[in-house]
Amino acid sequence: MSSIKGSFQIKINDQAVAPVDDNGEDQIQASFGPDAAVFTLTDGRLESNGWYLGRYLVEDRSLLPKRVYWFRKGSGVEPDWIHLVSAEPSGTSYSLLFSGDSSHECWGPD
Repeated sequence: MSSIKGSFQIKINDQAVAPVDDNGEDQIQASFGPDAAVFTLTDGRLESNGWYLGRYLVEDRSLLPKRVYWFRKGSGVEPDWIHLVSAEPSGTSYSLLFSGDSSHECWGPD
């Protein structure tokens, strides 16, 4: 599914994805933290407080882990340049799929 009704938080290995630390840049690498960002998923786009969370469509082809970034909405990065995200129900939560990788779990809707 490409949309989830309501808002939710994302946890990876029991660590919450932290809200963006707005330092004035239009692209900031995502991180974990004690406070959890609150997301919506609409038409394959993860959004939180005026930012998209995702990966660039064009990435290196290595098997190394790929970086996930916050992208300011309305900045120079077009939404079409960010991988779409889908969700699959998994018990009382969802598994998020970033380009087919289902290692990310989200909790909610609130």
